[in-house]
Amino acid sequence: MKKATAFILLMSGACLRLFAQNLVPNPSFEEYVNCPNDYGESFELRNWFIAISNPDYFHACDGYNDTCGVPINVWGFQQPASGDGYIGMITYSNAPPPMDLGNCWV
Repeated sequence: MKKATAFILLMSGACLRLFAQNLVPNPSFEEYVNCPNDYGESFELRNWFIAISNPDYFHACDGYNDTCGVPINVWGFQQPASGDGYIGMITYSNAPPPMDLGNCWV
């Protein structure tokens, strides 16, 4: 009986809506130092650290139909999921691996 009561209380508590805090600073890429106006300017974002290569930063402040504008830019048409900015990056490439110094392609 105690297990059934505990189970019912647990399941009724699972139906409640729970709220959590967002631990990602600047999740929608809204906060920036300067408006992006060229490729790879993700260093203009506040609270983001780019480790290896710079993804492209697109924001509506760059204007409509411009290099890094939103929703139209040189890569096509894309509305942000929320806010006015988003990041674009290549996640897969069929390019050959980089060549080591002193070697040549065969």
